[in-house]
Amino acid sequence: MGLLRHSLLPIPFFAISLGAQPVEDSVNFVDNIAPILATNCVSCHHPEGIGPFSLVSFNDAHRRARQIAEVTQSGFMPPWKPSRDHGPNLIGERFLSQPEIKLLTQWYADGAPPGDLSNFTPITPPESTWDLGPPDLIIRLPEAYTLPAEGRDVYRNFAIPLPLNTTRFVRALQFRPGARSPIHHALVLIDETGRALAHDAAELGPGYDGMGIGSGSLPPGHIVGWTPGQAPYESYSGTAWAVTPQTDLVLQLHLLPTGRPEEISPEIGLYFTDEPPTRESFVFQLRDFKIDIPAGEPAYRIEQQITLPTPVSVVSIYPHTHYLGKDLQIFATLPSGVKEWLLHIPDWDFNWQGDYRLQTPLPLPAGSVLHLAYTYDNSTANPFNPANPPVDVKGGWSSTDEMAEAMIQVLPSSPSDLPRLATAQKNYDIAQAGGESRFHYFNGIYLEQQGEYAQALTAYQSALKLDPSFASTHYKLGTLWERRGEFQRAFDLYESALELKPEMISARLAIAKLLMQQHRFTAAGKIIQSVHAENPHHLLATLYLARFHLATGARFTALETFATNLPRFADVPQFHLEYGEALWQAGQNSTAKQQLEAATSFQPVQLEVGATAALQTVRASAHYLIALIHQDEAAPSRARNSLNDCLRASPFHLNALLLAANLAIHADDDAAALTHLKTLISLPENATFSDEDILANLPLPAGAHLLSAAHQAQQ
Repeated sequence: MGLLRHSLLPIPFFAISLGAQPVEDSVNFVDNIAPILATNCVSCHHPEGIGPFSLVSFNDAHRRARQIAEVTQSGFMPPWKPSRDHGPNLIGERFLSQPEIKLLTQWYADGAPPGDLSNFTPITPPESTWDLGPPDLIIRLPEAYTLPAEGRDVYRNFAIPLPLNTTRFVRALQFRPGARSPIHHALVLIDETGRALAHDAAELGPGYDGMGIGSGSLPPGHIVGWTPGQAPYESYSGTAWAVTPQTDLVLQLHLLPTGRPEEISPEIGLYFTDEPPTRESFVFQLRDFKIDIPAGEPAYRIEQQITLPTPVSVVSIYPHTHYLGKDLQIFATLPSGVKEWLLHIPDWDFNWQGDYRLQTPLPLPAGSVLHLAYTYDNSTANPFNPANPPVDVKGGWSSTDEMAEAMIQVLPSSPSDLPRLATAQKNYDIAQAGGESRFHYFNGIYLEQQGEYAQALTAYQSALKLDPSFASTHYKLGTLWERRGEFQRAFDLYESALELKPEMISARLAIAKLLMQQHRFTAAGKIIQSVHAENPHHLLATLYLARFHLATGARFTALETFATNLPRFADVPQFHLEYGEALWQAGQNSTAKQQLEAATSFQPVQLEVGATAALQTVRASAHYLIALIHQDEAAPSRARNSLNDCLRASPFHLNALLLAANLAIHADDDAAALTHLKTLISLPENATFSDEDILANLPLPAGAHLLSAAHQAQQ
């Protein structure tokens, strides 16, 4: 049984005690119940498991006897989402038989008797040993990751170099979660580019955040993941995959805060074979991101399909949606017209997603059509709906956006068929995107969201070469060149975008921003005022208008712009931040703090990397400005508290680190000052202050002494 995330389905006592027929003369824990729990429940329900309570001992089970009877009789536990009536048998199916359910019900009805406990020992949870024997290579995190006690779900990625001197072939993999209660599921990826390691190194602490897989990829032709209770992953005979000395393993974990800080330190055991693969598998990916679900819609449906050019055998399936997913159907239509079920999840739960492997490969002839048919519920009847009342939901990488994906792993009948499968997938991807140019364009957007800016630039350039008439590609390329400091190049691309689409607001404002940076305020003002006049309810148009007034010294007009539009943008953290900063610069500290505190009140949710980072940046900036206000008001203790809040949101906020070190020295807190200085000097030279700048902002001689101590500690 797994983590209980729903309210229980109550079953009145009389329905159990009177309605159930006795199964045998005496039902007791030791003889009847413990074997059921050992086989089906304690993989999650043990002292360090993902389940909310343990079931390894009689006392554990006795106090939960009624709950066990209720959730197993209702079918809520054990958690297994695929329907038994639609599709082939799957490895690791978690079903209780009717006799087992009757035993659990009867045990509760009889008062949950223990049986003979004199020789009974607590049930041993599985995965306490390596199920396939000692691995050939055990991979561990270089440093444990500390999951905060509170907050929303965390998606954390860890890049780990594989210590190999030669190419090896992986035939099996086992994931051992260690202290497993916080780990909901895991995805195992590989990366030969080194970029995942760079992302890991760039973010404070072990790993980096994000739901996307970035530069990582699934092992070619495989879907490798883990959920509690899942058997080790064993590649189908002859399909081991290669890992080279240049391979980094990327582990993505979905983590659930437990109410206390948790040390996350899982292990991955790799099992090698000396035999190179004799056949290859292939993963088809059906997907749809063109999703637009109206608020209140209870049955929004998406369908996708791809035709098999050659015969294949299906070996595993990985379905994926977010919180609004309701009914997930994956099936094949044979050339004869017969419907062949692959997987049906009639009551999808985002919290129990997983990959499913077939016990026996399912052959499909050439010409069969693979189908994805998903239904979404965006009404108040959906208990998982993150919005109440419901709001319109579109496709995207945020967990509060929606997705429709299905990965289907197949074995081609002949190795020579693999290129034809790859061509079918590529043609499908291009058609889905609306053409090859759009395919590269949307790939660029995904890569940019994952922080893969160089690769995104290449993707946009490919899109532009194929279709120079698409204005959005010119604009996106301009933003990346601007990020690189190539301002004239960016300016030219923005102008090209406007030649193709004169009304494009983003390109017009981007040009205005560059003009303001060059102090060409008259030209910038004309653009900004024109955009705002045409689009008075547009957020960026309003912010740019206020920024323009501030830059030209019209502070009162800027504040009036903010005040007039505040009701319209009350739910936008960035608006509160900029309004608060303008108020502070005008000396209106009290109202400035109100706006800045409003900006900090927006809690980060599990979004795509870019959105989460943007919100955290806003929160950090607001806390930093509040600290400056406290400093103005001669309240150093409050200023230090606000700086601590800033650094929790953005650990590498340079100004906050420097001011925090300054205030710590003034408070005779050398330990805190030294910690902040160590962080400052640990950053790359082009991403931090010089020693001269640091010393210029610290009280001397204490600052010089502590900076020297920080350097000594680094050596």
